[in-house]
Amino acid sequence: MPVFSKDRQERWLGIGLSAGLTGIILGIFWVGGFEWLEQHSYDLRMQWRGTATIQAPVMLVLNDESTSERLGVAPSRISRMVYGKTIQNLSQAGAKLIVMDVLFADSQSEAEDAFLEKTIRKAGNVILARYIGSDDHRVPLKRFEQAAMGQGLVNVTPDADGVLRGVPLLGGHYEGDSLTPILSLGVEAARQFINSENGDSLEFESRDRVKIGSLIVPLVQNQVLVNFVGPSGAIPFRSMWEVAQGKFSKELFFGKIVLVGSNVPSLHDFYHIPLPHKESKTIGDAPAHVHSAQMAGVEIHANVILTLLEGKGIERSSERMVLVLIALLGALCCLTVILSPRGEFGVIVATLILAGVVICAAVVLFFHESYWLDIVPLLAVLNGHFAMATAYQRYLVVRQKDQLRLMFSHFLSPTVVDRLWRQRATFFDGNRIVPRPLVLTILIVQFRNMADIIHSLKAEGLLPWWSSYQMGLSRVLRPYGGLISVWEDQGFRVYFGAPLPSSSSDPVQTDARQAVKCAFQVLHTISALNKSWEEQRVPALEASTLLYTGCGIGGSIQDSDGSEYKVMGEVVQMIHRLDQWARGDPSLPQQALVLSGQSTVTYLGALWHTKKIGDINEWTGNGKVQIYQIQESGSSPTYTSSLGESL
Repeated sequence: MPVFSKDRQERWLGIGLSAGLTGIILGIFWVGGFEWLEQHSYDLRMQWRGTATIQAPVMLVLNDESTSERLGVAPSRISRMVYGKTIQNLSQAGAKLIVMDVLFADSQSEAEDAFLEKTIRKAGNVILARYIGSDDHRVPLKRFEQAAMGQGLVNVTPDADGVLRGVPLLGGHYEGDSLTPILSLGVEAARQFINSENGDSLEFESRDRVKIGSLIVPLVQNQVLVNFVGPSGAIPFRSMWEVAQGKFSKELFFGKIVLVGSNVPSLHDFYHIPLPHKESKTIGDAPAHVHSAQMAGVEIHANVILTLLEGKGIERSSERMVLVLIALLGALCCLTVILSPRGEFGVIVATLILAGVVICAAVVLFFHESYWLDIVPLLAVLNGHFAMATAYQRYLVVRQKDQLRLMFSHFLSPTVVDRLWRQRATFFDGNRIVPRPLVLTILIVQFRNMADIIHSLKAEGLLPWWSSYQMGLSRVLRPYGGLISVWEDQGFRVYFGAPLPSSSSDPVQTDARQAVKCAFQVLHTISALNKSWEEQRVPALEASTLLYTGCGIGGSIQDSDGSEYKVMGEVVQMIHRLDQWARGDPSLPQQALVLSGQSTVTYLGALWHTKKIGDINEWTGNGKVQIYQIQESGSSPTYTSSLGESL
């Protein structure tokens, strides 16, 4: 059975809060509010994956600083004779494709242009670079274009945060009224490598996938996401001066796609990528420090080729799918995080489990399936529900503790409420305290002359006077852990050991002694309050206390107004008999009296002076119960009982 099972109002409140939060997150995602964070989560996944093993046959030939030093010219002034020699030597070494990330858009000397054209034509497997700008197009000279195998677009555009994560699939070039599509350089190289004999038709299977011959290219917002194998320097490379001068082993390039380009910062072809810094090595050389947070354009195109040839093209969850996942996760959070958990610990456990599932799914899909699952909106759903559920659980705790206090009438010590709350799984069946046998001590505080005082006070002074006594006595009762069951003009009743016994090793004894201590403290407090009202000539309030320890049954009873805690049994009957006996003995004083049954005295030991003053019948009528007066140490007898004993 549920403990404090949530009523319909509470459940609808939780469902409404969850639905509202899920709706807000759906709206934020719809307008792109999570995109910046989502891109950074993608970067983290890329970094966690580390450097991958290269399987496709891809190599780099770089116009680097050492080439400039060896040839004695600036990187931007490398002659076309050097490029021609590079192409010639690569072709002779058996390179499958030679991809030039160099713009041959301007004429130089006829001898150099002619030599470059000749080497391009003779190699027969050269792909040239092309740039299509908004104001200027940088296209290869016609002589080179006609000699080459094909062209590829070198345009790249970083995302709004300055990080380059993908390259465009293609660009368009108008020739008269017709538009000629130009594939990105890396895509074109992969197409030529796979489909050199199988055709090159371009088919858009969907907005997120295109088929070029037998090459499948996943798209994300019309871009090919680069599945980087590692930071700058992860792909094997040689300096261009070595290749141009033939100082390399021919087996190094045989059957491979070789990209020729520059990685010199002065040529401004560097871009930030979603990978950390790392040391890298050139083939056969000593370690070289490379700023791997950036990557040269030629390396980016090489990574595009590797992404496609190794079948690691990155797909991203569609907008529709993310919307569905947000809605489903919101519903799951409503059930498992808000409605089901018992307390804040349950909220934490449920949230951690769901977060672990989401994060593990995102990491596994990315590492093994190259799938980019949007994780930020899902974590936003979890975090939002966690915060909301924590507040919701605290609200329920406050409300249900209030229900506890209402169930126990006027007053319940916060200490007892907390103990009862912690043990609610044992004591409660729904909103009802399960009836259970108890051994408890009942304290009755009687106001003997309340009626006289009420008649003597004016209307405007009665409530302040009564309020001072009630507030003062409430402060006294609080530390002792008793439960006030009845608070009336003629007095009040306090249970010690109900609904929970003391947490000590001998709870009955502890409760009995607490009741006696409380009785004397009540009398002292009333005496002090009486003195404070003497100046206003208010008669002193006469009070006496009665205690009895015995067995009873405590539990909830239901009525039209809800649930109320009730104690019945021997202990209640005997405290009534003790009260009747005290009222019927005119020799007893009307104030400052602490009377107790024999059962209570047996638990007091030598802490207080006790004196027998009479007998009453048991509530079943089968025997006698001795009655005692309890006095604090140092006090003297004040009257003679009806038995003639000096007390």
